[in-house]
Parts: sequence; C-alpha cells; structure tokens
Amino acid sequence: MQFNNSKPERAQTRHMSPMPSGSSSECPCTNYDKIENQEKRSASYSLNFDTDTVISDDVLLETWYRIISRSGTDIPNEPPDTFRFGTWYPIWLNGSLPSVDDGVVTRRVCTRTFNDFCEDSWNIDIKNCTDYNVYNLKTSERAKSAYCFGTGGVQCPDGWSSINGYHPDCSNTGFPTEAIIPRVESTLDSGDPVNPSVSSIPSLVVVFQCKFDEVSNYVYDVFWYINEHYVTEHNNILYSNIRNTDLRPEDWVGKHYMNMIVRCSVRLRNEAESLPGPYFESDWFKAGIYPDQFQYQVLESESTIISYTATVPVGCFRADQVSHCNHLLYVTQPKYQNVPTTCSSSNILQQDIAFNSFQFCGLTVPSQYGGQSIQFNVTGYIDGQYSGNRKRSTKIRLTSLISTVDLSGAWDNITSPDIEILVSDADEKMKNRLCKVFNDPHFWTADRTRYDYYGVGEYILYKNTKYPYQVNALFTKCGTASCNCGVAIQAGQSLFVVRICKNISKKVKYVRGLSTPFVDKRICDDKSMIIEENAASGVYDVTLSIGTTVSFRVSGDYISYITVKPSVLDLGSAEGLCGYISNENGKTDDDLRKRNETVTTTIIEDFAKSWEVTGTSESLFAENPPVLSYQNSLQSYCTCANEGGPQGGITDNNFLHCNLSQPMEACYDVQTDFSLDTRCSDGNRNKRSAGDPLQRVIRSTDDTDDVIEFTPLTISEDVFDDLVPLEVPKWSNGWTYELAVSSCGEYLTERFPPDLSDITGEYPDDYIETCVDDIKAAGDTSFMSTTLATMLTSAKSELERNQTLKEETTEDGKTVLEKLTSLLCLNNCSSNGNCINGACVCNTMFGGEDCSRSRTTAPTNISVPELGLCQSRARSCRKTNIMGHFMPPDVWCNIQHFEILENNRSYTGPPTISKAVIKHSYMVSCEFANARRKRSTSDATVFADGYEISVSNDGSNYGEVVTLIVFDEECYSCNTVNVTCTAIETCPLTRTEQTESGKVQNEENDNNNIVLPVSIIAGLIVLAALIGFIVYQIKHKDIGHRQINTSAKEKQPPKLNELDRIQTPVHRLTKEYSSASSFSVEISSAERRTPDHLFRVENKYN
Repeated sequence: MQFNNSKPERAQTRHMSPMPSGSSSECPCTNYDKIENQEKRSASYSLNFDTDTVISDDVLLETWYRIISRSGTDIPNEPPDTFRFGTWYPIWLNGSLPSVDDGVVTRRVCTRTFNDFCEDSWNIDIKNCTDYNVYNLKTSERAKSAYCFGTGGVQCPDGWSSINGYHPDCSNTGFPTEAIIPRVESTLDSGDPVNPSVSSIPSLVVVFQCKFDEVSNYVYDVFWYINEHYVTEHNNILYSNIRNTDLRPEDWVGKHYMNMIVRCSVRLRNEAESLPGPYFESDWFKAGIYPDQFQYQVLESESTIISYTATVPVGCFRADQVSHCNHLLYVTQPKYQNVPTTCSSSNILQQDIAFNSFQFCGLTVPSQYGGQSIQFNVTGYIDGQYSGNRKRSTKIRLTSLISTVDLSGAWDNITSPDIEILVSDADEKMKNRLCKVFNDPHFWTADRTRYDYYGVGEYILYKNTKYPYQVNALFTKCGTASCNCGVAIQAGQSLFVVRICKNISKKVKYVRGLSTPFVDKRICDDKSMIIEENAASGVYDVTLSIGTTVSFRVSGDYISYITVKPSVLDLGSAEGLCGYISNENGKTDDDLRKRNETVTTTIIEDFAKSWEVTGTSESLFAENPPVLSYQNSLQSYCTCANEGGPQGGITDNNFLHCNLSQPMEACYDVQTDFSLDTRCSDGNRNKRSAGDPLQRVIRSTDDTDDVIEFTPLTISEDVFDDLVPLEVPKWSNGWTYELAVSSCGEYLTERFPPDLSDITGEYPDDYIETCVDDIKAAGDTSFMSTTLATMLTSAKSELERNQTLKEETTEDGKTVLEKLTSLLCLNNCSSNGNCINGACVCNTMFGGEDCSRSRTTAPTNISVPELGLCQSRARSCRKTNIMGHFMPPDVWCNIQHFEILENNRSYTGPPTISKAVIKHSYMVSCEFANARRKRSTSDATVFADGYEISVSNDGSNYGEVVTLIVFDEECYSCNTVNVTCTAIETCPLTRTEQTESGKVQNEENDNNNIVLPVSIIAGLIVLAALIGFIVYQIKHKDIGHRQINTSAKEKQPPKLNELDRIQTPVHRLTKEYSSASSFSVEISSAERRTPDHLFRVENKYN
C-alpha cells in the first residue's frame, strides 16, 4: 500500500499564506484551500487494498478548507467502519454541523480505529457559508487516518467502467471505447392538448435535448443533471429513439427553477444490458435569461441600455398561437439592498433608478425567440442632491409570476442574476444656480447675471418648454420703483395663485391692495405640485414634480422675494426673466434670451418686455387662465420598486409605480401647514350683477360652506403704454451713495454667517449694490432685512441639497447640515424660539418670522364672505370661512349665537369657544357648535339665526367682531349693518312655517349635500370622457379698498443699531359695527415710508 502525500489544491480566491493553527485574519468563506477530486473520501467507498493509495491526513497542512466533491461535502456525524472513506481510520464529526447564523463554531472530531469509535479526538472550527461549509482542519496524529466527506458513490477512474459507473466492480474491458462529445440544446416540442374536448391541437413545451453524433451499432444511456443534482436517466436507447431521452418539463418543473444549469451525460453499450462504457459529459448549459454584463453605469437623467439573452424558448398553450405566447418578466430591486424611500429636504423621494414605462416594469420574452438581445432602458433617477463624484449603487433583478401562456411551468418563478447599476450625480450642474427677484425689484438669473427692471405688469419669470410648468409674477408701481404683488404657479391644469394687489398701474405710485392676500389653488392633478407654507414667516415653498422649487415670501402687504431653484430637467428647457438655463453651469452669455428667440440681447428692457404678458389669453391671474400644453411624446417612467416578503407573487410583494413624466418623484405626502381645500372647477360659481365687483366662489364640490370672495385684478391702461416713462430714483432723506454703501456693508456682513459663504456661494459683497439701490429708491433702510432674508433663503436652498453635509456629524451628534441651518434665522429668533432647519420654532406665546410678535395680539383685518349673509337654501351654513391675518398653528373661534326676531334679537346662551380649522395664514374656518340647536319656544317669530364671531391667536385675547346671519332667502331679506331681517311677501311658506323654515331648510341641505356630490362626480366623469379636461373660470373678489398716503417727511439716515427695529406706523382707527371688519387707517405724515406702507388699507363697508 502507498500513502497519498500530495497536498490539496489551493483555492484561487485565497490571497494570504495559511496562518498557524488554521486562524486567518480574513473571512474563511472567501479565503480557503480546496480538497478536490478526492471522491474516495465518501462513506460509500471501501478501500481496495490492491489498487488504492491510502489517504492519510497526518501530512495535511493546517488551514481552512472547502471540499469539492461529487460525492458530497459534509463531514459525517456518525461513526463509520474502518477501511472506508479511502483510508484505514476514518475521522468523523462527533457533533452537528452549524447553521449560517452560528458563524464560526468549534466541534469535536474522532478517529475510528479497530479498538474504539473515538480513540483519538480533537477540536476543529467549522463555518457555514450558506452554499457550502469550510473546515479549519488540523493534522491527524495517526498515520493512515483521514477526514471523511460525503456519502455519494465514487465514479470509476478514467478508462474504467461498471454497471452503474461507480465503485466497486470497476473494469477496464468489455465495453465500447469510442468517444462522443454531447451538448445540451433547448427547443420546443409538441405536448398534450390543453383542453382535448375543445381542440386536439397540441401545446408546445420546452425540452432539453442531449445532442451528439451517432456511433453505429450501439445503444445509449442518457443521464440528466440540474444544478449538480441528478434528475433522471434513460437506458439502452437506440439512436433512432434518442429523442425519447429529452428532458421534459414533467421531469424537473416544481423541483428546479430557471435560471439553472443543465448537463447531460452519455454512456455507450455494445447491446442492451451489457457493460456500459465510461461517462461522456456535456458542458453545463445555462437555462434561462442572462444579462450580457453584470454592471452598468448611468448618469442622472440619462439612460443606458440593459441587454439580456434568453437561452430557452417560451412554450405555448396551442401550437398555432405562438405569436401570442409571450412571457412577461418583471423588473424589481431586491429586498436585501437598502433602497431608500425617504424624502430629501428638497421634497424629492430618494431612489436610484427609473425605467422607461414599458409594460409597467415588464420585459417580454417572445415564444418565437431567435436568440437576439432583449433590451430595456434604465435611467438615472434624479434625487435633487449634490453627491459630487460619489456613485450610488443599486441592483435590479428579473422575476416572474406563473406563466399564463407556457402552462408547463417551465417559465414559472424564474429569477435572473442581479445586475448592479452605478448612478453618477448630475445635480452638481445645478450648484449655486438660483433665480432671484427681490425688493424693488432686482433680478438675478439662475447663472447669476444681475439686472434691474422696474416694469409694471404680469411677466413670465420661468417657463419650461418641455414640461408644462410656468411661474408668472405681477408687478405694480410703488414709489419710484416697482414691487411684486402676485405670484402664479402653473403645472399643467393645476394652478396656485397668491395676489395682494387689487389693481396695477404705472402712474399711480401707491395702488389699492386687498385687505388680506388672495390665496387660491386649483389642483386638477394632486401630483403636479407640493405647496408648503411656513405660517410664521409667510414663506411659501412650491415643489414641482420635475424637482424645480419656487419659494416666495409674503411680507406685510407685498411679496419681498421670489426664488426659482431649477432642476436637472430644466437644463436647456427653461427660460423667462430668470434667464435661459443652459447645460453649462456659470454660462452667462446666453442668459438674456428673448421670448421665442434663440439669440441673446444686451438691452435689458428689450429682453424683459419680450416676457411681458399682454393679454388675458395667457394671463395666469385672469378669471379663466390657460392650460399649458406640453409635448405628448414625452417619455414616461416607472420606479420598479422593491421585492416584498416570501409569500405570494410579485403583485402582492412588489411596489410598482409607473406613469411618471420624469425620472424622479416628489414627496406628495409631505406634512405642511397649508391645508386649503383644492378645486379643479368653478362650476359652482354664482355670479352677481355686472355692476357688482364681488365674485362668489364655492371652492369644494361637497362643502357648500367653503366660500371665498375676491375682486378680479384690474389692469390700468397705462400698464401697456410704452410712452409712460419709468421714474429714475433720486437720493433723498439725507442719504448718499457712500453712506448707503457703508451701511449696507456693515449690516449684511454682521448678520450673514461667514461660515456659509464658501459652501453656499452667497457673499455679502454681492448684495451691496442692490442694497444701495433700495435705499436710493425708498429713501430709507426698510428693504435691508429683505435683502438679508433673500441671502439666507438662497443659502438654505444650497445647504439642503448638499448630501455630504447630511452625512457628516459633529461632536454633539448633530449633522453638519443641522448645525449650519441653525444659523439661518433672522435676528436669532429674537431669543423667543429656536432656529431649526433654517426656520424659527417660536415659544408658545410668540410668532412671526423671527418670533418677535406676541400671540396675545388678536388677528387683524377680519372679514367673512358674502357680506356675512348665509342663505340657507344655497349653503348648509354650518360653518364659515374667515379672512384675516392670523398666527397659526392655533387660532380660536369665539361664537355667540342669537336669534333675529321681528323687532329685536335675542341671545340664546353663553358663547362657545373652539379651535378654528387653519386653511392658511389668511383664512381659517369656524364651525357653529349649535347650528342644529332647538328653536326658541316663545311665541315670537324667529326670522333668522345670527352669529357674532371673534378670533384669537392665544385663546384669550379676542379682536374685533364680525357678524354672520343664516336665513331663508326666499322668505326673508337680511342685512348685517343694522342686523335686521324683513319678511318677503312672496314667501312660499306660511308665517308658522316660516318660523321653522331655517331649521327645515338646513336639514334638507344636509341631505342635498350627500346627493349633490354624487351627481357632480358622475357628471364630471361623463364630461371627462367627452372632452378630456375642463377648464373652469376663476374670479376674484375683495372686501374694501386701499388708500395710501404718499407724503413723507425728510429724515436723516438712521444709525446702524436702529435698523433692526420694527418700523410700525402709528394707526388712528375709527371703528364701525359691521359684518365685515370695518376700519379706516391713516398714516402719519411724519412717518418714514416702508414697503408695508405701499399697500396700506382703508376698508369700509359699502
């Protein structure tokens, strides 16, 4: 006998020399040696003393080993007999093999000898690596002893054979010696008819054929293996019947799933049942669908082609229907990866890739497949974050459900190898690109071209020529310059409008404004935009579905700034007063591109005038604004989401989101203080007479009490008169250029955090010239704080998109982003709150942008719609909207109920106090707690119900009272000036019935409010099917009018420490009783003029 002293083969994956005692500083699942081609270590093999070389592990190198053997790889855990496993003394495991979760375990092994089952023993380490075990083997101290692995048979050596091809009884004579080269091919073959009683046409099923050239006068044995596992065999087959050996679905479906590897093995016999020759094995055939490569790279917003090749055809339920037998695979992202689903600070859902909307995340494999590549596009998902040179990594996988065309099951539950996609950042191109319009006004294009333009009218600030998005701004004369008094944002059929001015003019320096800003949204697609309002600061942030963000701030009676942060999808497609946004960051020579032209100009007035809106047909502030058109050929996208749990199919456990018009998605469920009910139509509008400027709009189809009033915008004829000269500002109030430069530099430098400049690209020096121009135009420093607010807003926009700042942390555990944004609040929140994410979170009793306003101050400019008259046949009259200036998040309603009798009114009890429903900073809703109260039992006739309403910001201090009367308009005529009602002779009810008419009518309205929405919805569905969409009119209404005192007394420039003081004019109020808030405001001629003065109000009930 001879000892086998050869060392096992070393694994190619190992890069380090073995460590003593088998220890390793690297993972043993990837760093090991191999024990390979030693099937005689199997339990089924008995030692042949005449021919075998005894395996002995007393010369084994101590290290980690992986076993590669057809006979099995697990060490047996029961004592074997001696002279088995190719050795005298087998070494076995006296314990159990570990699971994957056990990690590296220590187990005892024993040597079986003639004397004992466990005469020698020692410890070894074992680790389960999921698909195989690795063993940290020690050298045996006994000669002729060896570790045992596997229990399968051991094939005869080359040139030898036996009846089963395995030991024992191997012989080298008596069988054919000719060699063949088999190969595996896949094709379709006839199967049983699916429904023989209906049709005898056979089905087509997938078969694997073992192909080889015929060797004459022999019979053949054909064996099939899938994934190294034996499947089936066919013995003693003539070559003429060789197709009977095909591997058919019934042989493997349900036991194995594609993707898989298939192999056939063939033996020749001289005749049936004679001694077969040796095995001739085919190469492994990869059965399924495989990617052409396993890693791709793609840039955000750009696409790359992913190619797959199917190696197996798709079966068909009928042989004559192959053109319809296409199998659908689903594209998913595996569960095991960390697929982000959170929202970024820029309101973009965080993903990695998007797919062209092909069959809703599906890929089709045709039955008549010729081996050509099956391709689809993957697009880099735009996440709206600056990631620099870092690449995001994600993986995709093809999976399938049970096939509805290949009923054999061959294509059921197929899983292909994962593909890695590396996504490079494109948002870096948008760094420091922000369009700004602020103060009187100054314009900065997205590429930082600065210009001033004092034009009056409606202008297109931003327009995307590829997608249906547009932002218009409204400017009017104020002092020697112009101010912004309106913003309109359109996204397809949806529109969001905030307007402060009642009319605009070039000649009238101080035009009339609205008592409260008109805020309206018409959202026909709830995924067109996200509207957020910071009620404390008056800042609105609107995120469009392409990632573009529009921010603006309502400051008193004007809009102090508008910013537009473009996205990657604006590159080469956005223009307007914000300038043309080219693909190259910082390219300014193409900014001033005139409307409908591709050439630029250097003449600011020509450029700006080209973007003026000159007719109601394109005005977004008109009663019936246009619907933006867009390219119908735009690509649509899907995010083919994550795999779910193990139960059920792909439809149960995968989340597929399609029909995106861009490779990104906004976070539509973002929490916001803005809760204004949406409307897509104005079909409920009741028009008054042509001479009455008030317009009534019921905003909701299912809430008749959601009523607002507004006045349509009036545009003076002089707005379009090019002969009206623009006024040139002059120095006044003792200001000079030098003094203004000094004051601006000191103010901005001291208040803008210097640490932010290099990160955000915002430097105080860049704003000094605009600050100086503001002082020259206004004659004071009232615009200084707005300039600072614009800088801070711009800085915040950049910080929020810097991914690195979100990942780096400071010593106190906060992120660098949290630290930096805590520096962005005005006046450090006046020591009455905390600066969090760039916004003040005020203490309980304070509000306002810088927490400087006390919540004990009652809301102002309070009014109710429809002059305080609620007609019970038209409305349910259970609640009312109230307009005014509020300080959310909490506003309280104090409601005193009374009854209007024939000659007087009667109060029915104490007032009720409840929290209002906040719609936005300028509108709340108060509900009448006793709207269904029992009527008076006295004999007096009740003409109507009345409510005296006052509101509070703190629940204690209530302001002025407004009155609302609920009455039956067919029986009574009421007014809120003297709070009386008179009976109408033509009332269809008797006097007794009139007493209860309000109650009955309200109950009827409750029922009508249930039926009405159903009818309206049904009608809308019919209309949508006929015309696609409906554009409804939007009409505006105001309460009162505004007058502005234009006189101002010359004053010396203030000292720098006075600039932070709130410049509040001294009001002299003359109060009158009315349903609407009635007051007059006069501004002392001794006051300095501030931006708030430019829209000061005198409001009287007419």
